[in-house]
Amino acid sequence: MGIDFINVEFRKHVKVSGDLGTTGSVCPFSQKQKMETLTENFLPHFI
Repeated sequence: MGIDFINVEFRKHVKVSGDLGTTGSVCPFSQKQKMETLTENFLPHFI
């Protein structure tokens, strides 16, 4: 796992958000929370 893993996860997240669009997303808060957790868990290793 490395920066590529983060990029893949991020792209997946963006794609999901893009697909859902304005038709009401599936728990936008939990998606955001998940990304923040992912960022907090992984980014410190690269900074």
